[in-house]
Amino acid sequence: MLSKRWVGFVGLFLAVVLMLWAWRDVSWTHLWQTLQQIHLGWIVLATVTFLSAFVVRAHRWGLLLPGLQVSFGIRVAAVFIGFAGNCVLPANAGELVRVGVLSRRAGVPAVVALGSIVSARLLDAAVALLFLLGPLLWLPQLKVNNLAIAALALGIVIIYASFWLAANAPQRIERWVKWSLIRLGLQQRVVTVIPTVRHLLQGFAVLKSPRALGLALLDTLAVWLLSGISFWVVLKAFDLTTPGFIGALFIQSMEALAVVIPSTPGHLGAFEAAIRFALGLYGIQGDSAIGYTLMMRIIMYGSLSVVGGLFALGLGLGNKSTSGHAKTTRPKTDGL
Repeated sequence: MLSKRWVGFVGLFLAVVLMLWAWRDVSWTHLWQTLQQIHLGWIVLATVTFLSAFVVRAHRWGLLLPGLQVSFGIRVAAVFIGFAGNCVLPANAGELVRVGVLSRRAGVPAVVALGSIVSARLLDAAVALLFLLGPLLWLPQLKVNNLAIAALALGIVIIYASFWLAANAPQRIERWVKWSLIRLGLQQRVVTVIPTVRHLLQGFAVLKSPRALGLALLDTLAVWLLSGISFWVVLKAFDLTTPGFIGALFIQSMEALAVVIPSTPGHLGAFEAAIRFALGLYGIQGDSAIGYTLMMRIIMYGSLSVVGGLFALGLGLGNKSTSGHAKTTRPKTDGL
């Protein structure tokens, strides 16, 4: 219990430090004036494109559930509810909420659902790193040493190598896990851990198909482009033209990498600091940077919380009689 308290304390401390750094030069009067001058039409468009990305996530999820036919509506609801959970729960616990919704409403085994989410997250990480690497290579004003660029490229290679290994050599991974447990003196855990690992790897099985992998990658690109458009549109709402669309993709990737580590509810501090740092590389400081960061938080966390809450109410998650079961079929590559 003590260690958990210390982890929570450190997380809270870092959140406060990062938040203070991000809002270090705020002038509430000037910030209010800046917010009054934004173009609300762009904000509406940014919200629509941002939420649309989660509908595409639901489509992609169907590709990553091998042999299970789960209705598109249930997948959409689970995605929004899960990501809404990430907005209000610590340690990215919304992912477990998403697993619970799919398990309860469609009868999908929890471990299989979790494996599909892991594979989706790896796809997201690969594209996020690509969108981070691109601006570093193309835009000279972002002065970053070659070591950082090489590290990003290596990360992309490792992620795709992990995909290949998980999809094509699951038995080898099982043997490695078993060998590691035995070497660590945890032989008694083999009986319970290995079946769990096997179910987790089922989330990668469909990616052995080049067509399925290609469709999953296309969906992932669509997810990040739609979300990137929302970052770009909010730049336009504040008349910030320097970053451009490529810069918006860069800012998005910085934010995504900052919040991937489990932290406080809503990733307080890490979210603000990442966007503020990325904007600073383009020379955007002060009230414009703070206003942009605040508006992105409202769009992302506010809209997800509202939509996810509405889906939760619509499903009636407190009603135990509404659970269902997924049908086992041959994998479909269109996810519908």
